[in-house]
Amino acid sequence: GDGTVACEIAHVVPAAAICAFDVSPDLVELARDRVRMNSLEDRVQCFVGNAETDCLGGRQFDVVLVSEILHHVDFRETLPRILSATKPGGLIVMKEPISLSPALQKVRDLVPIPKNASPGDRQLSRAELDGVLAALEEPSIRHFRLFGRLDRLLPNINRIDEGHPVTKTIALLLGWADAALMSLLPVLRRFAGN
Repeated sequence: GDGTVACEIAHVVPAAAICAFDVSPDLVELARDRVRMNSLEDRVQCFVGNAETDCLGGRQFDVVLVSEILHHVDFRETLPRILSATKPGGLIVMKEPISLSPALQKVRDLVPIPKNASPGDRQLSRAELDGVLAALEEPSIRHFRLFGRLDRLLPNINRIDEGHPVTKTIALLLGWADAALMSLLPVLRRFAGN
């Protein structure tokens, strides 16, 4: 990605050494710029890499964050690479778009906002999600983006780091509402987007 998450983690976990990669050279360059702006060059390394084809290293990472990768690739090919890069007893955190409700998917098809941002882009199906979970030792799921996905309709949602407090507040409130509603009414989790 663009380095936002890598820099945020570096600020929150000062002892962390972070290796971040993306298949897009343009995004990696943006990530490197962001790392430099945050003076984190000694702790955050960014490189061009492909989770489907590149060696991710042999069991060297305590924590692996998989952020919106699996919905672009064949997870059956990529997940073993991710697992082999994680130390025994390590933690793998995944954030992926999912589609567990056929009815909601039909409604989504009617919305005039592009669904697929890049080639091969899709939401993971129930079968794919089950396949990912089966490959993990102790999986747990936290669903989010029930109403939070409405944030894409807000003005300046892609510019909240430039100071759009109303948009940022509404986006945060949507996220909190999602967490509360899905905690109180677990049946709503099947309509979540991540």
